[in-house]
Amino acid sequence: MELETVAPSQELDALRALPGVKAVVQEGMHLKMATQGGSEVVPQIINLVTKAGELRTIAVREPDLDEIFLRLTGTALRD
Repeated sequence: MELETVAPSQELDALRALPGVKAVVQEGMHLKMATQGGSEVVPQIINLVTKAGELRTIAVREPDLDEIFLRLTGTALRD
C-alpha cells in the first residue's frame, strides 16, 4: 500500500502498531506499507492518516513474484 499526504505523517508508531501492518517506510510525504489482511487493515490505516492531515492518494497492490522472491531469499531473480 502506498499513500501520499499533504505533510509527513506523525502517526508512524500508531501505523506500525496496527495488526496486519508489517512495515512502514516514510519518504517525505509518501508512506509505503507492507500489510497482511488488506480488507481489515486498510480502513484503519486510512482513519489514522486522515486524522493527522489530508490524504492525497492511496494505492493498494499485490506484490509481484520478484518482490516475494527478494523478500524470502534476500537476492533478486536472475534472467
